[in-house]
Amino acid sequence: SGKTFFWKNKILTNLKKPNIYISLYGKDSIDTIQQELFMKISNKQTADNDVVSKAYSVFSFFGRSISGFGINGKQLFEDLDSANKKIQNNTALKRLSKGETIICFDDFERKSIKIDLHDLFGFITQLALEFKCKLVLILNEDLFEGKDAEIFSRVKEKTVNKFIEFKPTIEDLFNSIYTSNQQYDNKLSKYKEIILSSIQEVDELNARTYFQILDNCIEYHKHYPSAESKHIRTLCIATFIFTNYNMIFNPSKIKPEIHNALKIE
Repeated sequence: SGKTFFWKNKILTNLKKPNIYISLYGKDSIDTIQQELFMKISNKQTADNDVVSKAYSVFSFFGRSISGFGINGKQLFEDLDSANKKIQNNTALKRLSKGETIICFDDFERKSIKIDLHDLFGFITQLALEFKCKLVLILNEDLFEGKDAEIFSRVKEKTVNKFIEFKPTIEDLFNSIYTSNQQYDNKLSKYKEIILSSIQEVDELNARTYFQILDNCIEYHKHYPSAESKHIRTLCIATFIFTNYNMIFNPSKIKPEIHNALKIE
């Protein structure tokens, strides 16, 4: 329903604090998430101290690197001391330790099944407790199934202190996306109403589909500048069906008696 679009195009433009965006789409381990977060934060600059214990608590790959050293007592402490200094001097951790970072985790429902949701919330909770980060979780909880649904229902009450339901109307979401790109208004202004009514006809509330429809309409208009509203309506509905059900329409003339097949109940 355009949650990511709203965050990136409406919220971020008004944030004054430093922020990091992490999509969980395709991530298959907590390590992968940690490393991406760490790498993005490393590009910032800040200064702080006393971050060693926080780093060990939150970023597990530090702990594993230490455990790889020998068991000789003296050497172990020397290695630990060396690692501690490296951590203290790390730009990413210094920036985190200021407690001013806003971290947004998106696409929870699209994470790999290899990631245990309980472990993921554990990592996020540690970020909040140890580094005092402000955390934003963007998700569609209706898409959680089975074990994940149970875990989310149980954990969210303990880890999340504010819920905001994002539920725009079709017209609100369409206008937001339509005005985000000047190219849409420049090339599709005369088709705007038919595009919107076509989307309302199929009752679609998905930002990615809207972008696909608008981009297809621009491409079609480029080849057929004299396209009529009925052609644009057909293209919009066909795009909706393709993006949602992967059904392909072969180019052929539609007989008048089966024209109603294009009408979506």
